[in-house]
Amino acid sequence: MWSIFSTIILYNLLLLVCITLGSLYNKTKERSWIFIMYFIVALISFIRYDIGNDYYNYASGVIRYGKLQEQGFGLIELMLFFGKEPFYMLLSRLFSFSDYSYIWVLGIYSVTTIVLLYKVFERYRIQQWGLSIVILFLFLFDIWDWLAQGLALAILIFSIKYVETNNFKKFLLSILIAASVHFSALIFIIAYPLKHLRFRKWFLIVPVVLLFMQMTGALAGLIKYLTSITPFYSTLYSNSIYAEDSGLFSVGYIFRSGFLFFVLYFAKNNFNLLRNIILIGLCFFIIGGTNLSFNRISLYFTFGSVILISNILQERPKTIKTLLGYAFIILQYIVFNINISSFGDARGAVPYQTIFSKECKHMIFREKLY
Repeated sequence: MWSIFSTIILYNLLLLVCITLGSLYNKTKERSWIFIMYFIVALISFIRYDIGNDYYNYASGVIRYGKLQEQGFGLIELMLFFGKEPFYMLLSRLFSFSDYSYIWVLGIYSVTTIVLLYKVFERYRIQQWGLSIVILFLFLFDIWDWLAQGLALAILIFSIKYVETNNFKKFLLSILIAASVHFSALIFIIAYPLKHLRFRKWFLIVPVVLLFMQMTGALAGLIKYLTSITPFYSTLYSNSIYAEDSGLFSVGYIFRSGFLFFVLYFAKNNFNLLRNIILIGLCFFIIGGTNLSFNRISLYFTFGSVILISNILQERPKTIKTLLGYAFIILQYIVFNINISSFGDARGAVPYQTIFSKECKHMIFREKLY
């Protein structure tokens, strides 16, 4: 296991390398710089071990699948255990021959996510900033932590192009594929009608009102009630940390809300669909507070902010909103280092350790935050 100091150095170097390679690409237009950047991030993601609070659960599930298969359990019986995430079951079956099958399964989750993000950022022409923003805003650690939901998120962001091109069949197929990775992805189906709604800045009144209601505590009881009656979540999450709201007004919460307000207000009009999607996510984010279920689902919708802030930073000539964008980047860099300087923060990504560690060899997992 790496020391916290070594981890801080690693993550800062990773961020610096991505910014540098992105700048080199912007100057030379040599795609090799981009490939090197994504390869480095994919490699670090693949070889990580026991990082993210969901890692142990997924690793244990893969091992359990192999043992059940050895005991003679058939496909139908195994589906009773793993049926709600067919993609997870498929990978577990494919790599059940290996003593370290979970390394391959979880590694594929991470690498596939990075590859999909590459395709998304390439489409929006934000290769210079896209991946750096993902790291800087700690989204990479969210992806590491969530595993299945991280991959589902990448599929959903990728599927937005089918909304923009009015290809409902491919969009629906993408949603179903994402749902096979994690069932919660089904909620993203509401993104399709949003293409018909023209974004207006006065729409931001809605999250402002919701924020006020959160401040007064008016939403607290409503959220608990909705969580308790929602299918599946009511039995799995309602009595867990995922349903708790342990304090709304943290600095990080206020900063993230302010950032989303900023990109929604200043983004170009040609990002109409993305702005509508992010607005929905902002409402989810405000309503949920520190409720982890809402927090994770909100990122399905707000992740598009990576695209908007990258475009703002790349605008020429520089304007006041570009300078404000850089101000958010500087402030987020401080938040970034505060998180990775704290043991157990950044979604359990600190300290960093790899599949080559003695902990991995002996399958020793550290205690998680939740």
